[in-house]
Order: sequence, then structure tokens, then C-alpha cells
Amino acid sequence: MDHYRTVRYAREVIGIVSFDAPPVDELAVNDRLKEWAGEAVDVVTIHPNPKPSDTVEITDGALRGLRAVVERDINDQQRVALLLTTLAYHARIVVNRDQIEPAS
Repeated sequence: MDHYRTVRYAREVIGIVSFDAPPVDELAVNDRLKEWAGEAVDVVTIHPNPKPSDTVEITDGALRGLRAVVERDINDQQRVALLLTTLAYHARIVVNRDQIEPAS
């Protein structure tokens, strides 16, 4: 429960499901969330956290379309350091986590 207080007191949070709470109807909850979210602009896509040595593809910015290898997380947890190899040139770059996805 590392983030209990952060979640519990976030805007629009009514409560947190716990073991002593009554059972939750997952379908009803999903339907309500879809109804609440409405348009696609309200939908948030969460990408899995890449691990060092994972190959990723850059999906946004000037380097879009290039593949790189994850070197490490940056302390702020929003960015990652990548090793980029292209045309016999090696570079370390830092990008926002939302600018990469696992390479297919």
C-alpha cells in the first residue's frame, strides 16, 4: 500500500476496493468506466515499463521509426535512456516513456 494516501485522496476517488469490501461486478464497472470515458481522447494507454536490454521503437519525435535498446530508467520515471545504433554510429539518447513502445 505504498501509494494508498495518494490514491485515496485523489480527485473523484470514492474509495479503494479491499478484501473486506463486497464483491465487485467487473462487467458493470467496465461498462460504467466506458460510459464515463466517452470519447477516445479520454482513454489512457498504459505501456509496460521497458527493462534494460529491451528493444523498443521510437514512436514520436525526430527519431520516430528508429529502434533502440533500453539502457536504463531516468530518476524521474517519465524518461528512459536508450542506446541508438544507426549507420555505424552509436548514441545515447533520452526520450519520454510515452514516445516508445516494444518493438514488434
